[in-house]
Amino acid sequence: MTAHVGKLIEAVVKEKRLTTAEIKVALGINGRSPSYTYKKKSMSVEELWRISESLDHDFFADLKPVVTNERLHDAKFIERLFRTEKIKRINAAICFPQSLVKDLGLFLKQIGDVGLKMGFKVGDIDPTM
Repeated sequence: MTAHVGKLIEAVVKEKRLTTAEIKVALGINGRSPSYTYKKKSMSVEELWRISESLDHDFFADLKPVVTNERLHDAKFIERLFRTEKIKRINAAICFPQSLVKDLGLFLKQIGDVGLKMGFKVGDIDPTM
């Protein structure tokens, strides 16, 4: 799972409600549109550091994985657990601003991918469990 750095930057800029002129100063761009930066999937550490300082936001913390390798399991191990152990179920609500509904699918996919590697199935509805 990789993060799209430009989208992270765009989200912070929107959250801070900066003007176009402020955005251009923070991103260190003159003639280009901020959308050029928002489309970048990756960038150099130096560029991201400069933008982090300009926007007073730690993008490196956003990119640090929350799940470490010692909490991840291989798929066969997880499947064996689901076959051999009693399964517990919880229901959870996801709250989000309506304007972010377009990102909900990606969010759920990422939760599912990471959850499965940790031993959690997300979204499967099996009434027998």
